Amino acid sequence: MDQDLPLIVGAGPVGLAAALLLTEASPDGRPGPRIIDSQRSSRQLSKALAVNPRTLRILGPSGVAARMLELGKPITTAMVHARGRVVARVDLAQAGGEHPFMLALSQATSERLLGEALAERGVAVERGVTLAKCRVAGERAAAELHHPDGRLEQVTAPWILAADGAHSTVREQLGIALPGTTCEQRWRLVDVRIETPLAEDAAHIVQLPRGFGFLIRVVTGDEPSDGQLPLWRIITNTADPCGAIRDAGLLRHYERPDWASEFKVSHRAAASMQHGPFLLAGDAAHLHSPLGARGMNLGIEDAWALAELAAKGQLNRYGALRTPVDHRVVKKIDRITHIVRGESAATRAARRVMVALLAHVPAVQRAMVRTVMGLDHVLGV
Repeated sequence: MDQDLPLIVGAGPVGLAAALLLTEASPDGRPGPRIIDSQRSSRQLSKALAVNPRTLRILGPSGVAARMLELGKPITTAMVHARGRVVARVDLAQAGGEHPFMLALSQATSERLLGEALAERGVAVERGVTLAKCRVAGERAAAELHHPDGRLEQVTAPWILAADGAHSTVREQLGIALPGTTCEQRWRLVDVRIETPLAEDAAHIVQLPRGFGFLIRVVTGDEPSDGQLPLWRIITNTADPCGAIRDAGLLRHYERPDWASEFKVSHRAAASMQHGPFLLAGDAAHLHSPLGARGMNLGIEDAWALAELAAKGQLNRYGALRTPVDHRVVKKIDRITHIVRGESAATRAARRVMVALLAHVPAVQRAMVRTVMGLDHVLGV
C-alpha cells in the first residue's frame, strides 16, 4: 500500500461517497484513497430507500446525482392516515430548491452507481479485506488487514475513515463510546408486492391502535413487469406488518415478501467522531430510527465534510464540526420516533396533537419538511 494514501474501511454508501468525493478533489494524476470492505460482493438488500435533496446536491458535480434522478422516482408528499382517512398531508415542494422532493431509490442501486463512478476514476474496492486491528501510531493511523487468501498486511496511513457500520470494528478498537438508547420492542420490516390505494409518489405514516406503520415504494430502477404488483416497504412496530395495514383498510392484496426482517431501534451517537488520525462517519458514528430518512443521507453529508476539510488540509476540525451536528439530528429523530410509534396512551395522545399541528400550522409543516429533507442545518465547513 502507498503509505501516503488514506484508508477507508467500509464500502457502503458512505464509504463509497467519501472515496468518490476525495478522488474528485485530488490533484490530477494523484491516486484516490484506498477503500476496503469485509464483504466479498456488494450488498443486494437495502436499508435506505430515499435520497434527499442535500445528497443530490453533494453528488451533483460527480454526475452520480444525474444517474440517480434517471432511475429514481420523486416522493413529493408525506401523508398521515388514521381511521381510514388522510388526517395530514405535507407538500415537500415547500422546501424549494433544485430538487424539492425526496427521491425513492434503493440503497443497493445508490451503491452500484457510486461504485461505477469510482471505477470510472480508477478506484477499485478491495473486497473480502477485513480490518482486524487498528491503533494510533504517532500522528498516523496503523491497521492490520486480513485478506481473503489468508495474507496479513500491516499498513500505516495519514488517516483512516471508519465507515464500517453500526458494529464498527474501528470504533470498538479505539474505545469510542456510543451512548444513547435502544428500544426493546422489536420492529418489523417487509419488502412486499401489494395492491393498495396509496399514492406511489408519497410516503405514508399510518396510525394504528397500538403502534404505527410506514410505507414507501421500493424503487430499484427496474420497472415491474406487466401484471406484476409494485414493491413496497412496510415498517411497523406490530407483529404482522401486512395484516396491520390490511386492517387499516390500506392493503387489498399482498404476495409473499421479497424480504422480511426484525430489528431493534437505537438512537445513539459517538461521543466523538474523531480520535487522532481516525474519523467516523455514517452508522459507525450515529444510529437512529428509519422514520427520519436521514441515516444514509446524514452519512454522505459526513463524507462531504471530510472531503472538503481534507482538501483544505483541515481534517483536525472534522470531529468538532460533525459531532454536534449529528448529535442534534439523532436527538430530534429520537423525539419524533417516540411520539410516532404510539406504544402507550400518553404517546398516542401526543401523536394526535402533533398530527393536528402538522395538518394546520404551516410553521410546523415547514420544520418537519426541513427535517425530513435534511435541510435543518447549514451545510458548510
